[in-house]
Amino acid sequence: MNGVAIAVGSAVVVVGAIAISAAVRSGGSAAENEAVALDQRMTAPEAVNGGAERSEDRPQPLTRGPSMAELAQQAASESDNDANEPQERAGRRGDRRGRGGDNAWNREIDPDDLDAQLEAQLRRAERMQRWMLDRFDTDGDGVLNEEELARMQEFQERRMNQMRDRLEQAWGGEIPLTNEEMMAYAGVIGRQMGEARREMMQDFLRDQGVSSFRDLSPEQRRQMGPVMRDAMQNMQQDFINQYDSSGDGRLSAADRERAANDIRDQISTMQNLRLIDLNRDGNISPAEIQHYLDRFNRGDPTADLNGDGVVDVRDLQIFNEVISAN
Repeated sequence: MNGVAIAVGSAVVVVGAIAISAAVRSGGSAAENEAVALDQRMTAPEAVNGGAERSEDRPQPLTRGPSMAELAQQAASESDNDANEPQERAGRRGDRRGRGGDNAWNREIDPDDLDAQLEAQLRRAERMQRWMLDRFDTDGDGVLNEEELARMQEFQERRMNQMRDRLEQAWGGEIPLTNEEMMAYAGVIGRQMGEARREMMQDFLRDQGVSSFRDLSPEQRRQMGPVMRDAMQNMQQDFINQYDSSGDGRLSAADRERAANDIRDQISTMQNLRLIDLNRDGNISPAEIQHYLDRFNRGDPTADLNGDGVVDVRDLQIFNEVISAN
């Protein structure tokens, strides 16, 4: 169940990341909504859960999927809030999403508390599972029956097709990646897009002489849409240029295969790095090195870097490669 939930959640993230340019293109309101959400995340940790319950947070009829703008915001939220994961849920749980009770979302994890950082990563997987149940467990019994599972798989396939169609349009041809690889690439895209949006927002605010989106005038907010759209288009073009061996602005089959191989390397590096660089600061500290070695010596499943279900010397070899490359 966890694996399926994570896969579907990742697929949603991928679609959202790819849909950013479409969301911005659709008009000022989508861009402003994205900016408001990002501004709130930069200035108020409690905004990670959206404050008051939003309509997309509640279980929706299965005939309605999230809009592209909603998916874009969901992708940014997962990436931007990784470092602010709560140390523990509220003492009084509230509903299945963790709302209600104490506001645990306001608590930031001590970056030196590596056990808490690891627990936060595991909790993200649990959130994915709760999201799955909230959306597809229509009879509310806490498990997915055959009919509910079929609906979930239909949802996953629909989102995956959307993602593949958009990538193939951008790449100019068939994408030589499996669905599983594309879903795993979600984390890479989500983090890159989240970082890019934060930088764009900060640059725009600085150019306008303000410190918060709330301080922008209506005219300044309208100006921000084209700025973000152009920046996202430039990012996409930079990717094409990186692999366009002929210089014609399109990726050949060989170009796409080379890009796919690099993506596989990025996926592997990112997944392993996440299990070592627990505070997500991009640097592996001596404490994080020792923390992984302690888990390895205990045979802890979180030390299984190659995902073969066994903690052995091959994981230690991967660990050494990650450390050397960092």
